[in-house]
Amino acid sequence: MPAPKVVPITVVVVGKRHNTRFFAPNDKLTYAAKNSKITYPLSSDGNKTLNGNVSPGFIVDSYICDTSKPADPAKGIVQDFFLQSHCALAGTARSAHYVVLRNDMKLSISQIYDLTHAFCYSYARATKGVSYCAPAYYADRLCDRVNRYLRVWSDENDVAVSKWEKNKAELAMSVEEGEKAFKMRIRNEVQKHKGWHHDRERRPGPWMSRLDEVMFWL
Repeated sequence: MPAPKVVPITVVVVGKRHNTRFFAPNDKLTYAAKNSKITYPLSSDGNKTLNGNVSPGFIVDSYICDTSKPADPAKGIVQDFFLQSHCALAGTARSAHYVVLRNDMKLSISQIYDLTHAFCYSYARATKGVSYCAPAYYADRLCDRVNRYLRVWSDENDVAVSKWEKNKAELAMSVEEGEKAFKMRIRNEVQKHKGWHHDRERRPGPWMSRLDEVMFWL
């Protein structure tokens, strides 16, 4: 039997819950304001109002970040950078903070910049760039949808909520085996719950039956 093929992957995580902000130091690095109801600074020639935020495509990869060494998870080395990928309609834009945890594909840091920025313009619900890359945006939407489905089950009563905790048998196992048994038990209990199968038995999910064979609009 041939050995399984090893597929190289590159892992990049993104976050926006930080207090770092960037401002354009001159007129050339910002763009015109579109909301006339908000007071914006005037351009140096006084002919137009400016948004004041940095233009999309702005990258910060030094001083407060480090991309000097390739990401190496075994040595605890990561690469991180800030990317401003969207035009903020109002207020101060918050740039996304990306951290390269693993880079088996041996992409250069410039390629990662370009790929990440391109992903920000592929989100299906927007015709412009969004504030962080589309795959992470889709993941957020799906997690929110699952949370809404499970809320009926987990908020039903205190007994249902307590089921999310490991039982004595699972705690007595090794960490790996206990975690596996716990996840399998929760999966089975959720799938059997009436809140998950609300309109017919053995449904693949909690959505209406007419959506079984179609893709959700994200």
